Amino acid sequence: MKNFFRIDHIISTVLVFAFLAFLPWFFSIDFFDPLQSTIEDMKISDIVFGHVRDRDEITTDTNIVIINNSHLSRGSFAEELEMIASYEPKVIAIDAFFRKPKDPDEDEYFSYVLSEYDNIILVNELAINEDGNLDSVKTSLPIFSDNAMSGYANMVTSDEDFRTVRLITPHFKGKGIAGDNDTIFNSLSVAVTSLYDEEKTRNYLERGNETEIINFKRNIGEGYNYLDVRDIFEDPTLLETVTDKIVLIGYLGPTTEKKTTEDIFYTPLNKAYVGKAEPDMYGVVIHANAISMILEADFIASSPEWLPWLIMVFMVYLNMVMLYKFRREYLTWHQLLTVVFIIGQLLVLPMVVILLLHWFDFELNLGSVFFAIIICVLCFEMYHDSLKPLSFSFYNKIKNRRAEQ
Repeated sequence: MKNFFRIDHIISTVLVFAFLAFLPWFFSIDFFDPLQSTIEDMKISDIVFGHVRDRDEITTDTNIVIINNSHLSRGSFAEELEMIASYEPKVIAIDAFFRKPKDPDEDEYFSYVLSEYDNIILVNELAINEDGNLDSVKTSLPIFSDNAMSGYANMVTSDEDFRTVRLITPHFKGKGIAGDNDTIFNSLSVAVTSLYDEEKTRNYLERGNETEIINFKRNIGEGYNYLDVRDIFEDPTLLETVTDKIVLIGYLGPTTEKKTTEDIFYTPLNKAYVGKAEPDMYGVVIHANAISMILEADFIASSPEWLPWLIMVFMVYLNMVMLYKFRREYLTWHQLLTVVFIIGQLLVLPMVVILLLHWFDFELNLGSVFFAIIICVLCFEMYHDSLKPLSFSFYNKIKNRRAEQ
């Protein structure tokens, strides 16, 4: 214990954090862009969603029916909407925009259908600037948006290339638009659950989180009932399943059997953890997962921002103490002990992250901690074998010169 608190350990620990501060500049070099994108998109906790959870234990969410609208004409869409509404679902949410006028008769028909029901929700899109303020709200044509409620469909993605979705913003306060500074814009999931179960939505919003981790459990054919628009027109009785349910209408490809790259994202359910080959979930299904999370009150708690930093400082300092002990007391074996000690941490810490999320629905983000542990050896050797000897040599030279004078 007498060697636990040493100035050497403090200096070498500071050196690690100085190195970490330098890393963003290192990754700003264009050559390392692919590596940076891959590293940023990796998250240990994703393993829980896609590989650790027993998929057989995930039950079907019978509250939600997803309908693929494919590429319908506006008139056919209105006809489909009337057919769905006739079976009296509790909520109908349409994850699609209608921004351009088309056939006047079809537009008027669609507008009429929207005005006939008070449980239809259309999506909008919030344009948010770099300062986090709201520049504008993009909606469908007023002839449609004025006749329905709305919720924003913005996705929080990790990277432009991978477009991995892990988070959702429950609502957004409209800062930046004149006259709208006090307006609250709800996400599509909140808009839907507000109509379906007001109490559960209120409990969700009372958590007060600016962002929420989506508790991904289901996908098309794996926990969600879905219909294709072709099947509905051929056999309208299939819609008997939507009575008193939430109906989400969105794009699931030209058909539900054929996957495309339109409105599709990567999620933690992706089977390829590193270097994801194909996106795995359509946008409307991501909204469905957020809605299920709210209705099931099955949330994931996220660690406060200060906790990973506290853990990182402790782990780095502990590494410096142990590396010093290995070198001082086990001169012959210190390199082997160092390798085993570092690798042991890199194996144990991911297991801690995985088990916390799997057993307690608690996400502990230790991404930076892994980097810090990896560079501990480099900084330890740099300090004890280079910086410290050079400092003493420089000090002794100055001391000798002064003594000669």
